[in-house]
Amino acid sequence: MWPKTATICRRSATGAGRTTNELGIPGLDSQTWESFPNQCWINFVSDRKLIMKLRLFVFLLCLCFASTAIAKETELPDSCGDPNTKFDVTTQNSATALLAPDAGKALIVFLEPNEEACLGCYTQRFAMDGQWVGATKKHSYFTLQVEPGQHRFCSTGVMRNTIAIRSFEVKAGGTYFLQARWIPHGSSATSAYGGPMTEEEHNSQVVPGGKSALLYGMTLLDEEKGRYLIKSYEVAEFKKK
Repeated sequence: MWPKTATICRRSATGAGRTTNELGIPGLDSQTWESFPNQCWINFVSDRKLIMKLRLFVFLLCLCFASTAIAKETELPDSCGDPNTKFDVTTQNSATALLAPDAGKALIVFLEPNEEACLGCYTQRFAMDGQWVGATKKHSYFTLQVEPGQHRFCSTGVMRNTIAIRSFEVKAGGTYFLQARWIPHGSSATSAYGGPMTEEEHNSQVVPGGKSALLYGMTLLDEEKGRYLIKSYEVAEFKKK
């Protein structure tokens, strides 16, 4: 006796010399049809097993990709912070104009151009002189007042080995716009991600020996361009986890 599920293959008369099942398969003679319920159930069970195996394979593949893609770097350049530090980031609109730095200070504006459509809307961390100073995500920025002089900067994305570093001198009273971004392959000049990778971004990217990484880089924007861009950006608010 086959399980009740096999009744999906039950035959029913549709006229002289013709039979069909409830799924609408016509034209089977009586001899062939006698064996059809059993064969149908065997196929049904086989299909179910195949589907379950495929689902398991896809699930394991996703786990493998996730563990590789979002794993944090175990080693970072000295200008970065502790690789195990993570941030929770929220963004909000701000009607406040960008303020000038305090007397004797310089202002650094850290920004990320990637849109909501970015992969996972991931968090980007920023560090200065070996300490994390904040994080951004999806079209956002934050500011930091610093002492004038030479400073080393670092940024990391969530994808494995997406690291960029650079250094420059800041002067009292100056405002500097430091952008970090993930650059999709084939990104055009009109892309929402900011266009193709520039030479400056390419030179800033750090890829550990023998490793591979997506295109990722930092660039120091022209001040007028930076001020224009942040008009449409949200302000990032962050806290360490």
